[in-house]
Amino acid sequence: MFAVDIKEESDELVRINIFADPADGRASQTIQVFDFLVSADGKRRSPRFEAFLVACGIRERCDDTREIEGRYFATRNGGRGAEDFGPLKLVL
Repeated sequence: MFAVDIKEESDELVRINIFADPADGRASQTIQVFDFLVSADGKRRSPRFEAFLVACGIRERCDDTREIEGRYFATRNGGRGAEDFGPLKLVL
């Protein structure tokens, strides 16, 4: 992924948009954007966002979006559900 955008929403929620390109080096026709809602204090997160973080290799708390940028992950079905995120494994 190459960028993270955070916007404050109503009801003490924060929208996190993750912008990603394919990791195989091919030029992509479209940029994928993954959209997550979390609580502003970071205490309430969806299972889908948790699965995304684990897929990126983040097992503990994430306090800074700079920890997310530049990481790799795999997804299917457009990342619609928690089960659609996984780690990117490179087989040589």
